[in-house]
Amino acid sequence: MYNTDLPTRAELPSTGKLLRSTLLAAVIAIVLLVTVVLPAEYAIDPTGAGRLLGLTEMGEIKTQLAEEAELDQANNEAAAMQASQPTASQETVSDNQPSVATAAAPQASVVESEQVASSVPAQEMIQPEANEALPDASAAEQASSQATEEAARWGDEVTFTLTPGEGTEYHR
Repeated sequence: MYNTDLPTRAELPSTGKLLRSTLLAAVIAIVLLVTVVLPAEYAIDPTGAGRLLGLTEMGEIKTQLAEEAELDQANNEAAAMQASQPTASQETVSDNQPSVATAAAPQASVVESEQVASSVPAQEMIQPEANEALPDASAAEQASSQATEEAARWGDEVTFTLTPGEGTEYHR
């Protein structure tokens, strides 16, 4: 454990050398931040070096994908909220008054879609078709079963077993 000698005072760096090295490292870090990290991560290119290196385009794509993901998440949350609210109101109406259920359900969905339209900003507004609930639970089950069947049929994985020195090309 103690097989190294302690350095002498003459071998240690002076305070001036430590400060100079620290300042040099800070300057290099700031230069890298401005020329590489900001263009690649946030599409901010104050020097133009990111555009020359192709990093600004990567940052623009990254910010665009982040905006699209945020919009998709907001639309999914709004659609889920709309899908759960109208079905609950339809069930209570149909339990209490079966003859009036067909007339009350469309009115409830219109009122709820107007409430959502006033509460959701125009930028995050989902399509009117997504605001309407499915007429009954069997249609929802049928749609989900079709989606799972399509997912089960989807096959985008191809496996090749090659021996050393053997190669292959795959064309769709």
